[in-house]
Amino acid sequence: MNTRHLFAIILTLTLALSSPAFAQTQKSETVDRTEPLSVSASYSDAGPYGALWIAYLAPDGDLSVRVSHRQAEGQTTSHYFPNKERVSLLRRTIDEARFFELRNEIAPATQQFHRPHYRLTVTLGARQHSVAIDDPKEVGATDEVKRFFVTWNALFSKLPVKPEVEVVR
Repeated sequence: MNTRHLFAIILTLTLALSSPAFAQTQKSETVDRTEPLSVSASYSDAGPYGALWIAYLAPDGDLSVRVSHRQAEGQTTSHYFPNKERVSLLRRTIDEARFFELRNEIAPATQQFHRPHYRLTVTLGARQHSVAIDDPKEVGATDEVKRFFVTWNALFSKLPVKPEVEVVR
């Protein structure tokens, strides 16, 4: 192999490895795992007539969940101590589900009153992204809905009490 061919191969590899397309494929491997992560979630099952769930995962890993029972005019609050496994699972899931690429609002073409409403807000370092889904059964099992609920389920994984997720087919 002459020097020109060797130079051409090295130049081609250098350009290919420095291209944005290659960098995108390497994105999940280079995510800074030290960036503070916080997540807030809310779920309303029937507008003003049902329950309202609000969860917050603090940057230190504390997770609090409050359920307001609107008809019974009461609420339940649970607190879960920091759990490195939950935070690690959430970080991985946010990356794998490409949460930051989801649309902010996912809803059916026509909406009815008092239907389920889910919202997740993820803050990772300086980035923040919120996604709301109205009536996921009506929206259907789109790729975005599935990716949203993979992230949602990671937040509530292994908790004894969690909001009911509508089965989306």
